[in-house]
Amino acid sequence: MGRSMFTVIMGTTEAPQQQRLPVGSKELPMRIMVIAGTSRDYVGLWRDVATFVVPDAGVQFPRLVEAVPLESMAAVMARISRRLDELKTSCAAIPPSSSDQSRRIAGQDALLLHEALREAVRHLPDSHDQRFRKWLAESDDAAKGIYDSLRSGSADGAVRHLNALQQLCTQCHTAYRN
Repeated sequence: MGRSMFTVIMGTTEAPQQQRLPVGSKELPMRIMVIAGTSRDYVGLWRDVATFVVPDAGVQFPRLVEAVPLESMAAVMARISRRLDELKTSCAAIPPSSSDQSRRIAGQDALLLHEALREAVRHLPDSHDQRFRKWLAESDDAAKGIYDSLRSGSADGAVRHLNALQQLCTQCHTAYRN
């Protein structure tokens, strides 16, 4: 019995091109990512899809849970602090004649920090006051600004947003942590 085939349609509506790929082929998931328009900025996703191995038929998978319990705000802030340290390290590694690779690494770190801050804002318990909420949202905006600046090649913009973020962190830690 032959392998099941999956038809991939690429090209334009005026000139579509079909390619039949066997289900389970290494090329199929990568083609689907291209067709879906998945950004190459998701380096880890592309790597994981490229290296994915279909498990054997008899493998037992863990039961998926519908919800994951939220971390404490202290745990979230500790994770964000580690992300910020990683971002500062990767930004410091960008040479004056910045290579695409060093900017891309710093950009990924900035994106991860932005996403962590955005999730912290989204899941913030009602017990936090408006000033804390405002500073956390402004920190998220600054992290997004770092990411956008790095993507556009503006080292000055990235430094400006990084300094603003560090100032917000210090201000918040003085008021709430120290």
